Amino acid sequence: MFASPRADICEPLQLLLVFKDLHWIDTETQLLLDSLVESLPTTQILFLINYRPEYEHTWSNKTYYTQLRLDPLPPETAEELLQELLGTDTSLARIFHKKAQTSCKSLIA
Repeated sequence: MFASPRADICEPLQLLLVFKDLHWIDTETQLLLDSLVESLPTTQILFLINYRPEYEHTWSNKTYYTQLRLDPLPPETAEELLQELLGTDTSLARIFHKKAQTSCKSLIA
């Protein structure tokens, strides 16, 4: 039923997993994520995660863990970015600006 595997698709699996807003993670998902993190040295998986400073985890001591801090964009830079992405339509820019005021991490570098 299945064709013979081709050499070009038999390479080791490379995978990118993205987890957002870990500060809202539930216990079961945290356990799964912890298990996945422990398996990283033997896999070709890249985790990209984001969380607020109050989120706590046990990965900081791992040699394969790197943290990159992303601060909010300054207002003038955020405005330039929105203008570049949205053009001169100020109605959409106002919506983004309003959202960014309610969540300081809405527009990050």
